[in-house]
This record gives sequence, structure tokens and C-alpha cells, in this order.
Amino acid sequence: MKKQKILEQFKKMEAEHIRQLRPHPFIKDYHTTSFPVKNYLYLMFLIGDIIKVSILALEGGDMHNDRQIKEPERSVADVLRHALDLIPIEEQEFIDKTKSLLDELNQERDE
Repeated sequence: MKKQKILEQFKKMEAEHIRQLRPHPFIKDYHTTSFPVKNYLYLMFLIGDIIKVSILALEGGDMHNDRQIKEPERSVADVLRHALDLIPIEEQEFIDKTKSLLDELNQERDE
């Protein structure tokens, strides 16, 4: 009976916290993830910023070509903001709660 209660708690926590990765609809054993964007134009700017940041990294920040990247600091900041969106914070809460339940089970077993 105790195992059933714990299983129910795990299912409830999963529904509350597991959001970042979803099973891929077509590729077995793969997942998808997403992050918020306002619209297609915003997405295109983000992709452009990722490319610009990559160029800056490859060139060591020295822009000696004829196509200067305007506002490189803004591009880097935008890419880093989106990287923050990809950190699975809610999933970490699930891991913490799972560990707590497992500790509780281990404690009961040792008694």
C-alpha cells in the first residue's frame, strides 16, 4: 500500500514539474524541447544572434572584415537569455522531491 501511495506522489510530481523535455513524436528514444518566442520575426533575430555570437567566438571578438556585427553585446546577451530559458529548473525541483521521497523510504526500511 505504501508503494502505491509513493507511486501516486511520483506521478503527481511528474505532472507538476516535468515540462522541458517531451517525447519526440516520430523518433524513438528522442525528446523535444522549446522555449518562448514572441513571433517568427523574433525567432529569426534569435537565429541571427546565435550566428553572430558564433562568428564573434571564431574571430576572437576581432571584427576585421567588411561586415561588422552591430551591437555584439546585445547579440551575446540575447543568446544567453535564451540559454537560461533552456535550463530545466522545474525538473530540478522534481529531482529534489524524488530524492526526499527516496530518503524517506530508505529511512523507513532501516528502522
